[in-house]
Amino acid sequence: MRIILYILLLSVCYAETYNFCDSPSEEDFLSRDVGCSDYDADSFLFYVCDSIYNKIVQSASYSNHSYIVPSTTHLINWESYLANLNISSIEAGDTELNALGYERIVRDFNNDGNIYHILHESTSASDGDYTKGSGIFILNPNPQIDNSFIHVNHPHNDSNTIFVAAKIFREMGAKWLFIAGAHRNAVVDNSNYSSPYECANQCDDCSADIARTTCSVFQKFHENMSNNPLSRSISIHGFNMNTYLIEDVGTILSNGENIISIVNNSVYQIPTNFTKRIKNEIVNLNIWNDSNLSSYYNFSTMIVYEDVNTYADLYRYGATNNPQGQWTNSSEGRGDWLHLEMDYCLRKPDSCFGISDDDMYQDSIVTALSSAFTEPYVISIPADYIWFSKCT
Repeated sequence: MRIILYILLLSVCYAETYNFCDSPSEEDFLSRDVGCSDYDADSFLFYVCDSIYNKIVQSASYSNHSYIVPSTTHLINWESYLANLNISSIEAGDTELNALGYERIVRDFNNDGNIYHILHESTSASDGDYTKGSGIFILNPNPQIDNSFIHVNHPHNDSNTIFVAAKIFREMGAKWLFIAGAHRNAVVDNSNYSSPYECANQCDDCSADIARTTCSVFQKFHENMSNNPLSRSISIHGFNMNTYLIEDVGTILSNGENIISIVNNSVYQIPTNFTKRIKNEIVNLNIWNDSNLSSYYNFSTMIVYEDVNTYADLYRYGATNNPQGQWTNSSEGRGDWLHLEMDYCLRKPDSCFGISDDDMYQDSIVTALSSAFTEPYVISIPADYIWFSKCT
């Protein structure tokens, strides 16, 4: 069975980035508008499907729009807006927000008084699609867990991750949900720079991939909103173990690149207590006893830092090039940033096991992640390094 799946799902999509796409057939499906009727009974998820997923800039094969790499000046103006943002009187910044080409709308999806502020591009496109790919940012002004941030870098490329993230955001009462505004392989408009070379030089990667480029509104939101020692950001991604891994593993965790630790010889950031808690919550889920999963996975989860020396191909999912992780890890006092990879069959069990409930496994992962956010904060990063170095 694994051999057949391996042949069917084999892909060379974007291999040089070490963060690979799902199957080619799924890529075709993801690059076109999808029906949202499965979410008719859930107004928030229906909005995420119909008004976000189906409107962001799609891949080159399916979209008339491009990802416009923001100019340095535009990003500085975003920094100014975010630095002055007062959530208790957020409407006071609407004029500045509009000048940035964005709108703020307020939605009460459950009609219970709990509102979300949704910041999205202004668009005049005849199809209502977003035309710049800058991203969608959803604020819960009354979070159950403050300083909590859910990221979706690849809403089109990694199937169902946008819905996993939306569910986590809602279930745990997170403060912010950041969603990339373009397919990672969207056509790139770099006209704000003198040449592709200047764009690449300024942005590290002149692309629409939010997990690679530093020139994005998404990056500015991360840097400005999570700049405190209590912040916890989790970036939700998808992989296909049949394509690039020897190990039969359901989820993979990494804290990204080690940048400042002097007691850690690894290229990977030492896992914090938050990461350990997530691993523990995932390992103890009942889904791994399910007849489909128990025969499919040998490991429920792995942490790249802990397991890469034994299973070398895990390096592909270490997320060392992610600019959000690099920014968090490059200085003390910026909290935690965590990269989570979910296997395709956890996100799309209908395709793997022929079952009708596409949400049954991902919903359990959502519950595990939500529970992990209750772990006490880890504030002192240097102390964390020393503690782990003594215990390993």
